Amino acid sequence: MSPQIFFIHIEKTAGSSIVKSLIEPNVPNNRRVGTVRSYLKNRSADCAHGHSPHGFHRFTKRPVEYITMLRDPVDRAVSWYYFIKDLVRTDLWRRHPLRDYADSVTLVEFYQNPACSNIQARWMAGLYYHKAYPALHRSALFQRKLLAAAKSNLDDCIAFGLQSEFDASVRIFQETLGWERYDPVPRQAKTKKRPSVSEIEELNPRVLPALRASHVLDQELYDYAVQRFKERLRATPVAN
Repeated sequence: MSPQIFFIHIEKTAGSSIVKSLIEPNVPNNRRVGTVRSYLKNRSADCAHGHSPHGFHRFTKRPVEYITMLRDPVDRAVSWYYFIKDLVRTDLWRRHPLRDYADSVTLVEFYQNPACSNIQARWMAGLYYHKAYPALHRSALFQRKLLAAAKSNLDDCIAFGLQSEFDASVRIFQETLGWERYDPVPRQAKTKKRPSVSEIEELNPRVLPALRASHVLDQELYDYAVQRFKERLRATPVAN
C-alpha cells in the first residue's frame, strides 16, 4: 500500500508556491485534498496539503509520510501579521479570521498574545501542543516537551524545506518523492504591503528583539532545521 503524503502547510512559509508548482503538477486533482474536512470525506486521497498541524496520520490506516516548509521566525512573523492586515483582502469571504484583532494591536502586541506566537513549533509538535500552548506557554516543562515533539516530528518527515532555500527545497522534494514535474509559478499569497525586517529595525530597534522573545521555540526549531537541511544537502546530489 503506497503511503499518503501529508504536507503540513504552515502559513507564510512558501507553502502555496510548493502546492502550485510541485504538488498540483504531480498529484492528480482527484487524488489530493486541501483541508482536513475534505480529507475526512476522502481518506483515499494520496496527498493532503491543508493548513493543519501534524497529526493527519491518526485518521488513516495507510502508511503516512510528512513533508513541510519552515521559515525564519521573525521574517515569517512580519509577513503573517501584514498579510492578515492586507487592505486588498477586504472582501469578507477572504477576510482572515484574525483581521480585526490584527488591526487593533501593534506588531509586537500581536505576538505577545500566546495564541499567535510560536506557530511553527506548535504545528510541528501536533494538535494537542498547538491547542494547549496559549494556556500552558509559561510552563518550562511544557515548552521543553513541545519543542522535543516538534523536533522529533521534523526528524520523522520524509523531507522538509526552507523558504530561504526554495529551489534546493524543491529539488529535495522531487528527489525524495519521485516527483518529476515542476511548473514554476509566480510567488503565491504574497504579502503586498509589509516592511522588510531591516526597515523595521531601522524604524524601531526595539521591535525585532521583542519578536524574537515571542518566538523562542520557533527559533530553536528553525535553527535545528537549518542544520539538518545543510546536512541533507551535503549528503545528497541535490547540493550539486
